Amino acid sequence: MPVDIYSYQNYRHFLIDLFEEQKHSGTVLSHREILRRMGITSSGFLSNILAGRNNLTPSQTAALATIIELKKQEAAFFEVLVLFTQSKTISEKSKYCERMAKLTRSRFKELRPEQLSLFAKWHYAVIRELIAIIDFDGSDWRALGRMVSPPVSADEAEQSVRELERLGMIAKDKKGFYRQTQGTMTTGDEIRSAYVSSFIAETARKVEYAIDTVDAEKRDCTVLTMKVSPEAMAKMKSEIQQFRKKLLSIAEADSQTKSA
Repeated sequence: MPVDIYSYQNYRHFLIDLFEEQKHSGTVLSHREILRRMGITSSGFLSNILAGRNNLTPSQTAALATIIELKKQEAAFFEVLVLFTQSKTISEKSKYCERMAKLTRSRFKELRPEQLSLFAKWHYAVIRELIAIIDFDGSDWRALGRMVSPPVSADEAEQSVRELERLGMIAKDKKGFYRQTQGTMTTGDEIRSAYVSSFIAETARKVEYAIDTVDAEKRDCTVLTMKVSPEAMAKMKSEIQQFRKKLLSIAEADSQTKSA
């Protein structure tokens, strides 16, 4: 799977994985060449960076982003990722984490207000994702409904497709199969919508169904109980938001790999 910078929270891990991926593809630059282009004479500088013994300066960060051929927005993310990794305090990490979340969020198309009715029924979003992985032409609504877990009726399956068409999220291709009209989408953070609140509540209720019906190795349902300060809670929310973007990045990269 291609190395996706937006899925990282440590720039050293990103560089290690990137160099490893480039080595397998035969396109890797030697450490000596990278150092030459950065204007650094110390032969062990890059190894020390990857091991966490040295830190990058802003000018070195910008130079390295150019050398490894990051695109403009990727380079901006890389610069903040370096600051996040090298920061020492919770307040600094929270600040840079928020900036990383904004840069990650801008990659994904945000739903328009009228498209939030996607969450009016929990199975709308599920069927939108099903459309992306099957060839469905509208000839068997019952079969489509049975692919959902838990299953929905033929009428509910058809209603989902009609609503997704109305919202402009799916359309038939030249072969007559329904396809997504847009890739990864997001509501954005802290969205306020009755539809979204209802969707979250309904999805939470599906956890009980998953626990009872899905094999343990195919799911991950866990619970944590802890006491935290308001400051730590704010940090945790920021981490969750960033992790959610990371999951989107992994899913997007996986989709691109399978379609290549």
